[in-house]
Amino acid sequence: MVEMTRKIAILASANMMPGSDNPRADIFEREEQMAKLKPAFAALGMSLDLVNWRKAPELAEQYDAMLPLLVWDYAEGNQDEFLQKMAQICQKTNLFNRFDVLKWNSNKSYLEDLSA
Repeated sequence: MVEMTRKIAILASANMMPGSDNPRADIFEREEQMAKLKPAFAALGMSLDLVNWRKAPELAEQYDAMLPLLVWDYAEGNQDEFLQKMAQICQKTNLFNRFDVLKWNSNKSYLEDLSA
């Protein structure tokens, strides 16, 4: 058995968190993804926690890295707050993807660039 040496946070929207008062209709995807990710990360010596992205900066120092994989509400008028929180996380721990990539991706006009 691999010893757990790295603690990783998977960032999620409040409506993707267990026990949400207003869960997304596609919340089942969180369970499917976490069920696949947890054993894969554990095989590499990493444990995963699900963390609300709005609370993540307060918890960032407890983690070796944070991955904003389930932050599906950031594009619903929350881009500025999301980027502010991700910038705060970068000051405390590793953030994957890089901040500049998240910033570029948060403005969906990049789809026009890719199309061209």
